[in-house]
Amino acid sequence: MRIHFICTGNTYRSRMAEAYLNSKRLPAIIVSSSGTYASENLNGPISWVAAWVLKKNSLIGFMSSHWTLTTLDILNKADKVVFINDDNYEFCKNELNYDGVSYEVWNVLDIPVGLNGDVEIMKKALETYEQIQEKVGELIASF
Repeated sequence: MRIHFICTGNTYRSRMAEAYLNSKRLPAIIVSSSGTYASENLNGPISWVAAWVLKKNSLIGFMSSHWTLTTLDILNKADKVVFINDDNYEFCKNELNYDGVSYEVWNVLDIPVGLNGDVEIMKKALETYEQIQEKVGELIASF
């Protein structure tokens, strides 16, 4: 089964979800991720806060090494698509003509614009990661 996570830049939420699910080492599960605007990415291969969360949780070895731009071909190859929020789903439906039936929309927290300082950002990132852990657990239970 191919599971594909989609967020906006593919440097934060979808990459954490991908790494976390990969860390479960489930047989016959292939996990990937992409971003609807990944090619406009200014964060490098991964955001610093995602790298921090993944390192803190020993997940660096389970993440992909670079971001990927979402395409209709990628979506169509997945058995289950997980959109990290409604905007990502709407973009794929309206701009890429995605009409798949096996998908979920999670609405996982993003880092709010305007946070002051690394401590606030890191706190929000840990909340996001906890939400991803919970959602991935529910996804696994649905298999």
